[in-house]
Amino acid sequence: MSIEFETPWRRDLDELGQALGAWAGVEIGADAKVTDVASPGNGMSSETVLFAVERPGVERERYAARLAPLPELYPVFPQYDLDLQRRCMDLVRAHTDVPALGTRVAVGHV
Repeated sequence: MSIEFETPWRRDLDELGQALGAWAGVEIGADAKVTDVASPGNGMSSETVLFAVERPGVERERYAARLAPLPELYPVFPQYDLDLQRRCMDLVRAHTDVPALGTRVAVGHV
């Protein structure tokens, strides 16, 4: 038996797509186009958004963005340090055989 809970704190996917498109235009290239924005099931500690970036003449890249919960809705942590989480993943990847995803960039707000 699977139980599904509504998550009212999820961001609007259309708005996220626009914000991620602006990010991609700056960080990846002016010709970058964000597509296939989706949000899998999330918990309370963060929000995950999956998306792809397409550019002419470049193979399509798939991304996962980890977003801090909106503090005005559900303050889960006194301070949410995504950069610390990124650095931990970098250390695990560099010094162990444990699979850890590479991180492209840490961004304050999307």
